[in-house]
Amino acid sequence: MKKAAIALCLVAILCLGANIAWAQNDVDAQIMQLKQQLDNLQKQIDDLQKAQSQKETSPAVQATISNVAKLKKIKVSGYVQARYESYNTPGGVADTGDNRAPDNRFYVRRGRFKITGQPTNNSIGVVQLDISGYDRTRVESKDLYLEYHPWGVGARAPFFLRMGQMNWPFGYVIERSSTAREVPERPKVFAGTTVNLPTTPFFNGLFPGERDKGICMFNTEGSKAEWAMGLFNGTGTKAGDPGASFLENGGRFEDNNTGKVLVGRIRYPFTDNFHWGTSLYSGTQAVRTVSNAPAAVMVEQTRWGTDFQYYLHDASIKGEYVTGKEPYYSNTTITPNGTSGTNRTVSGWYLTGVKNIGPKHQAVAQYDVLDDKAMATTFGKLTTWNLGFIRFLDDATRLKLFYEINNEEKNSVSNNGLRVEMITVF
Repeated sequence: MKKAAIALCLVAILCLGANIAWAQNDVDAQIMQLKQQLDNLQKQIDDLQKAQSQKETSPAVQATISNVAKLKKIKVSGYVQARYESYNTPGGVADTGDNRAPDNRFYVRRGRFKITGQPTNNSIGVVQLDISGYDRTRVESKDLYLEYHPWGVGARAPFFLRMGQMNWPFGYVIERSSTAREVPERPKVFAGTTVNLPTTPFFNGLFPGERDKGICMFNTEGSKAEWAMGLFNGTGTKAGDPGASFLENGGRFEDNNTGKVLVGRIRYPFTDNFHWGTSLYSGTQAVRTVSNAPAAVMVEQTRWGTDFQYYLHDASIKGEYVTGKEPYYSNTTITPNGTSGTNRTVSGWYLTGVKNIGPKHQAVAQYDVLDDKAMATTFGKLTTWNLGFIRFLDDATRLKLFYEINNEEKNSVSNNGLRVEMITVF
């Protein structure tokens, strides 16, 4: 019996060993099979990579890749500012049918198209056109400049250079686009009067068009102080005959003399919510004492300004003051006899208050003053209230309703007006 039990145990051990050996052989076979499958997959991957590499080296594919890379370096943007205006027409002013009467009209005040290209890490080119504005007879160039960033675009560095046609780096409101300003138009001392009829005051503005051609140095992003300093023609951007006088060109010409003007500004954030700046403009202007004079005389043209911005939790207050010497020009009704070829004092200022009313509404009030010595005997100081309400329709579109109240110190005329506009950015 004992021998039988021992025999059974030996049989069981032999069977178990056989099973273990068989199981081990099965595992080894599965491992070999998996290894073969992995080898096949690796070969397929290698073949695909090789095929892709050969495909990408073809000229057509390389050209497509190059074109896509270039397109990524170009940004297209712009905005449309559509407007309805209704102004009081002074008595005695007839409708001449020339489509220029400002008393009641729909029109597109600004239609801007801007292309910004960055071909390299150091260079930027900008082209901005206005295809609908006050001068609706032609497409007008606005920004046409290139930038060179010696230390790379976006890098914190001492400066970068801009050359071409650009905003004058003076003050605050000059460089603020219509997409950023609350009031539809800039104050009169900067941009001129907005209602120009025979019996109303006319002033062309100290910075008509807000732009000039030149070269300028700017601070880079991350700089504590915001500054710029440049050399410009000093005559603005309105094309005309450089050999003719200012008024003979309707106030439009390029550079009419060899002199240049120095323009600069600096603004510093004394606190997170209070910024203060100062600006300087210094140069000369060539002026003919009479329209048919054989030669022009050089007249001093200087401006100095200061500005501030104060930001609250749901409101802001902004202000600016500018004063300077502006030439008297020939052939103009505001030039007293014998004064053409000399200069006079022009000054002005504004205060703008903005109050947020919830996330989608703003109430705006702006008061601005223009004091031009040339109008001292006719109209005196000009003051303007702009009272408005803004509704943000979405992230890109705003609806504005403004009423403009114009007052003249002397010989007051009826020239108040209503503006309703929509502006959208793309």
